Order: sequence, then structure tokens, then C-alpha cells
Amino acid sequence: MLSEAGANLADLDETSIGFVISPRLNSLGRLANADKAVELLLSDNPKICESLAKEIEKVNVDRKELVVNTTKEALTLAKSSQYQNQKTLIIYQEHWHEGILGIVANKIVEETQKPAILLTKSQNGVLKGSGRSVQGFDLFAALTPIKSELVSFGGHNMACGLSVKETYLTNLIQKFEESFSLKSEDNEQLFDCCLTPDELTLDKLEEISVFGPFGTDFETPLFKIDLPNISFARKIGQTQDHLKFTMINSKGMQVAGIGFNYPHVDLNLFKEKGILYGELSKNEWQGKVTPQLMLKYLDFEKERIIDCRHYQFQQIMTVQGVYGFFNESKRQVFKEKLQLNDSQTQLLRPNKGLPQTLIVMDQPLNNQQLEAIFSQSTVEQVYFYSQIKNLNLAQIPNQNVFREVLKYFYQHNNLKTTDLTQVASFFNLSIYELNLILRVFLELNFVKIDRVLIKPVENVQSKELTSSRLLQQTQKQLQFVNQINAMSSLDLKRHILQYLD
Repeated sequence: MLSEAGANLADLDETSIGFVISPRLNSLGRLANADKAVELLLSDNPKICESLAKEIEKVNVDRKELVVNTTKEALTLAKSSQYQNQKTLIIYQEHWHEGILGIVANKIVEETQKPAILLTKSQNGVLKGSGRSVQGFDLFAALTPIKSELVSFGGHNMACGLSVKETYLTNLIQKFEESFSLKSEDNEQLFDCCLTPDELTLDKLEEISVFGPFGTDFETPLFKIDLPNISFARKIGQTQDHLKFTMINSKGMQVAGIGFNYPHVDLNLFKEKGILYGELSKNEWQGKVTPQLMLKYLDFEKERIIDCRHYQFQQIMTVQGVYGFFNESKRQVFKEKLQLNDSQTQLLRPNKGLPQTLIVMDQPLNNQQLEAIFSQSTVEQVYFYSQIKNLNLAQIPNQNVFREVLKYFYQHNNLKTTDLTQVASFFNLSIYELNLILRVFLELNFVKIDRVLIKPVENVQSKELTSSRLLQQTQKQLQFVNQINAMSSLDLKRHILQYLD
């Protein structure tokens, strides 16, 4: 079997068994019948073993292809508008193969950071499938209260298998969504001991291996790496989902590191990390063996400012904190859309006090707003998402556009305010841009509104557009928003910290 998989018997360890041999033996039970796996393990005939190993390898290849296709389909559904505002996922497709749903569910969780249950229809008409969870959400505890409503159910905090009647599917989706809440983990309980970059060596790995084999209930040691001194980091993989990085130890030597499934980690923020958590492993390349850190966990708890501007919306929804808004109307729309209670959102105003964990959802329009909010010392951690726009302008129209619109208003002195959408379309402007132009004209007394009619002002006095306070204010706001959006993670962090400190 190792030969068919391209592995080496001399390097056999628990990892080879867990990730090379076991998946191949399991593939028979997933797609066909496990009898041939038993026959292979019991046989003393080399020819029979070779034939069975080849057959198993073929089934495993088929299993991989089925996983890829099913994952692609499930991921498309998981990212559709139907599930956009859901904190959990229950996805059902009648044609899916039951045997690989656990593997696919795990991949969906990795990609979406949402607990996921995938279901298919079995031969007896009952829906059957597997679920996987995220750190901090006990899947078994969430489903136990409705266990009596399920045909079958079993599992643990991170995974489950279940069967359910199709008529109960809607209730299951609702109950599962209502059960979602994340329990924060104490990071001090998640690692075994501390290492320095100097100790990430092959000799140290050899010491650790003496305590093996590692596996369930005796996991590979997880090390806390203080002050990793990350000198280089980049994204790798076909979809740029993985991290490759280099640490420098006290002797100036490089120590490699790799982390899988970190698509939304900003590289600038990552390089600032003062703490990493990972496993020590071997990296074999072109006959050379070197130590490397397998990154398992990023300690965001040590970061006071977390740049989430490039995060997907569903990732923000997994953060445990209060959603803060500078704009009350945007806050109300958000609250109603997600059916949140008053304690889960907050209007950001001076001297109002802040929660320990704040998620900034909309865009501040000036430094005064930031200073007035963040100068309050009660906030311990800020997730800066800031993707909900409070200024719906990409840019301010130039003076020629102002001039042409004013000319149009004077030539059509019976225009109604209800005609503004058509006027905006005529000038290829957004309604927000045209409203700004109209408000500037009203401020400068170029036009007036008589009931619903937009009318020219007689004997109008000539004034520079730049004298408009509204235009000046909007220009400053737009400049500030663009400045914040263009900041690197490091610059953004420093900018906000000047008020927090």
C-alpha cells in the first residue's frame, strides 16, 4: 500500500498511518465494501496483496475525485445568498454520496468558518449525513436537546453523524441556527510548553518523537513560540490560502514555517505577531531535511487592533463582541436584517462607554470620530471591519459637471424632486452624486425648492463652489475614508492605537 501511495516503509510513523494508509483503507468502506481491506490485512500472499493494494488505490483515487466535486458543489451553495446571513450551515442534496460527507463537511468548515452539516437521502428515504464544527462551538451539546427528534445521532464536540426525517429538516435548520454561540477558549490551556526559535531544531524533534506515537487523546505537542521574529511571509497555493514564512533565531539562522488554511490573514499583521502556536515537524526537500513549524493557531487575543477590512462578512459574524456603528440608520438596518437585540449593537458616541470587544462595522468619516470613541479606555480589543459605507461617493464630480447640472436646472425650471433619478441617469451620475450637487446649489442659493419643484433663483449672486461648507466637509470626509482604506494593517493599527493609548 505504501508503494502504491509513493511512501517509504523506512519513514513509517503515526502520520503515515493516519494520513496515508488509513484513508485508503477507509475509502473502501466509504464507497464500496470494507471486506477487501480486511482481506488485504489478513493475507500472506504477496500477489493477492499487490492486486488488492492496486484496487484500493483506484478506489481511493475515485474517492478523492468525488470529494473534490462534492466540495465544489457544497461550497457554491454555502456561499450563496441563501446562507449569507446564517451562522451555521445545513446543506442537503439528494444525489450526494453519504460516505464522503464528513470529509466534505470538514472542508466547508475550513473555508467558511461556520459549523456545517451535510445531508443526503439514503435508500430508505431518511436524510443521513455528517457534521463538523468550529473551535468554541460544541456540536454534540448543540444537537443533544433535539436528539429525540432525530432518527439517529452520535458524535462529540467537533463532529457528529445523524439521520433525520425529511419532514423535520426545516425545524433542524432553525434549531441548529438558534443553538449557535461561541465559547472563548483559554489559550493557556491549548499548548504544552514554550519554545524559542532557537529550539526549533531536528534534535528537539527527535526528543519529542520518543514520546510518540501521537494521535487522538494523546495529540502531537503544541508549542507556544514567543517573539518568533518573522522576517518573511507570503501566501502560497493555487488559491493563495496558505502561509509560508521564515523566522530568524538568535544566531541569525532561518527557521521555516507553514500554515494551511489562513486565506484572510493579512501578511503585514502576521509579520507583527509576538506569539505563534504550532507543531514541530520535518521538511524534506531535494534530499535535505530541515525543521519547520506547522502553524496551528494564531493568537488574536494578544492583538488589541485586528484589521478585518479584507475579511468576508460571515467571518465577522463569528466574532464574539458588540457591533459598533457611527451611523444610527445603518445600525438599525443591520440589527433588523440579522434580528439582533439592543445589547448586540451599539451607536458609537462620545462618553457612552464601550464593550470589552468592539467590532467596528461602518466607516468613520473623520479623525474626530475615532478619537472621541477610542480615547475611552474601556475597550480591550477592536475588530476593524469598517466595510459598511457611510459616504456613498467614490469621488466628487468635477466643476464642469456642477456647471452642466446647474445649466440643466435653469433650462428645466419645472423639474420635480421626484425627477432626480432620471436627471442622474442623464448625466451618468449616481443619485448620491446628484443629491450632493443639489444640496451644494441650495446652500449657495443658486436654486430653491418650491414645494416639490426645483426652481432657479432670480438675480443669483456669483459664488465659488469651493465656498460651500458642505462641499468642503464632503471632500475632507472622502479624503479621510480613502486614507483609511489605503492604510496597511500596520499603519491602521498605529493610527487607532494613538487614541487607545
